Amino acid sequence: MRDDQRIDELSLTRAVCIGGQTVVFNVRSTGLIKSPRLKYTLSSDRSLTSGVRDAVVDRIGFFLSLADDLEQFYRIGYGDVDFAPVLQRLYGLHQVKFLTPFESACWAVLPQRRHREPSRRSPKSLGQASKRVVRGTLRFPNLTDWLPPTSRI
Repeated sequence: MRDDQRIDELSLTRAVCIGGQTVVFNVRSTGLIKSPRLKYTLSSDRSLTSGVRDAVVDRIGFFLSLADDLEQFYRIGYGDVDFAPVLQRLYGLHQVKFLTPFESACWAVLPQRRHREPSRRSPKSLGQASKRVVRGTLRFPNLTDWLPPTSRI
């Protein structure tokens, strides 16, 4: 299990930094496959402004591909005799996305330089080194976590 996220049968818990504030989000499935619904909770060590709250909700939507309209893709796919069984077996599967461009860059570089198992441990080490743990959830660091204060973007 990764320390930067918790997954159980119906929920996902992760943390993200928005405007210098670490926010832990938990997203839980409350619907069915044919009529999916999600509920979320947000928590932080500080009060959430509406701007931070909206940005986190937007980031969750991007990360989980909630705005992707796949209806035409499935319609065409189910019309293909060879591809229809693949769609049935993998229904709902999405391309992997990352919460931040920095996380994406780290995951792209780490496996190129190291074997698989050390690469899996490296993001945990990065998160621990940046000391970004809120409510027991490790947040993957941002680029600005590693810059000296005078160089902050």
